[in-house]
Amino acid sequence: MAASISSGKTDLTALFAGGPLSLPAQASADPSRRQADGWGVGRVAPDGGIAALERSASPLADAVPSFTRTLRRAAGPGTLIAHVRDASNPLGLSRARLVRPENNHPFAGEGLLFAHNGTLSICPEIRENLGSCAARLRGASDSEVLFWQLVKMRDAYGDLALAVEMALDEIWTVWGSCSGDRPGVKAPYRGLNIFVSDGSRLCVLCHYPLKKKKDSLLTPGWDWGEIAWRTSPGGAVFSSEPLDAGPWRRLREGELADAVLSGGKIKVSVRGIAAARGKAALK
Repeated sequence: MAASISSGKTDLTALFAGGPLSLPAQASADPSRRQADGWGVGRVAPDGGIAALERSASPLADAVPSFTRTLRRAAGPGTLIAHVRDASNPLGLSRARLVRPENNHPFAGEGLLFAHNGTLSICPEIRENLGSCAARLRGASDSEVLFWQLVKMRDAYGDLALAVEMALDEIWTVWGSCSGDRPGVKAPYRGLNIFVSDGSRLCVLCHYPLKKKKDSLLTPGWDWGEIAWRTSPGGAVFSSEPLDAGPWRRLREGELADAVLSGGKIKVSVRGIAAARGKAALK
């Protein structure tokens, strides 16, 4: 997955879709585990309006021209998120129910755009705590449950970065009460790499703890789960791993990046979050 926040109409087609390290290249890099369960592109404008959203259940390898056209059409100010899906299935759904456009990322609603890599293993328990947001669910995806949990937390606390932290805190609180009822489930999730934006602010959580380090798909020396990011005049780009051979900074395990767009400029701050600190490796 990849995201950009910018003040203008930045065409990211070449970076996101055109090169040897692009999202289509990443999706096909591992023949044993192709990311073949669909793709999506969305943009939220600086005022919080959803300016573009297209999701497909087709494998990206079969739809690169369509993906490229969608990226070009979606270009504009605010935050653009592109995602390629390798579907997790903690609910044990049939493939017909699992691989559907409404289960694909990004998810949008209430002025937020969201994508996630990982698996929320206690999806039913978190859904039970969504309150009125549960009625907004449209698909059957653990990631959509996580999205509406973030909406709930944003509404409760009024701050997007705090919403991410409080969602993670709630997951561990719920796990404390339900872990005894989930034999065979060792942790509440496997990976919580999150992109979420209201159009003028993009929060990125890097939280994919592993017991043993694993290489990224296409960039030697880059760790699996470690998010790449860089800034440019008036914008910033984040990706699940580098999208080209240029310089990239590392967002490391347990860190949250907060990219804020104001006055045509972008400011990125990075901090560790307490809710992720010290959590055991999950795989």
